[in-house]
Amino acid sequence: MLATIMSTTDGLAFISAAAIGRDILARLSGRSGGGDIRRFTRRGVLLTFAVSIAAAIVFPSVVQLWYVIGTLFIPALLLPLLSTYQERMRLPPSATLLSMGLGFSLSFCSFLWGAFHGGAGSPRYLFGIEPMYLGLAGSAFPYIVHLWKRREPKGSPRGAATGA
Repeated sequence: MLATIMSTTDGLAFISAAAIGRDILARLSGRSGGGDIRRFTRRGVLLTFAVSIAAAIVFPSVVQLWYVIGTLFIPALLLPLLSTYQERMRLPPSATLLSMGLGFSLSFCSFLWGAFHGGAGSPRYLFGIEPMYLGLAGSAFPYIVHLWKRREPKGSPRGAATGA
């Protein structure tokens, strides 16, 4: 049983390290040569293990850890992922990044608010709303604006009457 758990842990850690090294660090630096990728992947391993250890210390319960991960990252990723399946819902890359940033930021801020304003392990969230819902609302905002702009007839100013 322990071998299965360790094998899964190693595999996921190295996949995460490769993704961080190749997809994030290498692209941010603008270098993607073979030696550079290896160095970035090594840095990704260190970053992955550091984040994993910190998460295990801060959230000793696996259930609590999954709750926090879901609360913070699902609002940032759900709508951009779903919009890839519907052509009219697709946003330009900058608006998609805005959607992801708003979803994560609102969830994170609401989560911190609840953690600092609650008592004895029971958070008191802003307006009594779970952070995931505020994040989903923030993530949906660019999509709502995008759909609203598509409904307007081309060439007509906002609020102008269309009559004769």
